[in-house]
Amino acid sequence: TEHLISSYAAFNKNRNRKDLALLVYEQGIKLFPKSAKILEEAGVLAASLGLYQKAVNYLNSALRLFLGADRGSEKGVLMALAYTYYRMGNNDSLRESIKCYDEAIRAYGGIDRFKILGRSGGPLHHHLVAMNLAKIRLHHRGNIVFNFFGKGKIDIIHTELLAGNVGADLIVKTDNVELIESYGLTGQLLV
Repeated sequence: TEHLISSYAAFNKNRNRKDLALLVYEQGIKLFPKSAKILEEAGVLAASLGLYQKAVNYLNSALRLFLGADRGSEKGVLMALAYTYYRMGNNDSLRESIKCYDEAIRAYGGIDRFKILGRSGGPLHHHLVAMNLAKIRLHHRGNIVFNFFGKGKIDIIHTELLAGNVGADLIVKTDNVELIESYGLTGQLLV
């Protein structure tokens, strides 16, 4: 059954045998090609392994099945698809990420609800940050800042776009001792 496929794949994932878990999902997809749940789980796992194109294919298939069946179940797939596109990191995939986040926002009932769920510590926080960073990275200077922070091992933990997307406030943090001591940084920094 589909449940058995999901359970056995999860068993392998939990034992850090993700490659084997993906094979289990792929066998499950052959047996149950119309199982949106197996496709979604396979897509999320493929993305975690860096197999982004495979993840996008699985997640898009799951999304088509969810949209054809019952409205409301697509939120998780849209979020996984948006985050996968975000992680791909090129301009085309960042645009696709934003489109998926926009669809997810509609599915959640609007931006206000999405922002409530995306507040710091909320269940969608990393998605709100990723969506804002995708928008920031599409601007040349925003991408330079993103890459600079990434190379300096500085984590962007919160973003807030300024009106008209002309800039953004970023809250960053780092564990880089040399950077902390050289510049007297403590905890978090608003940039």
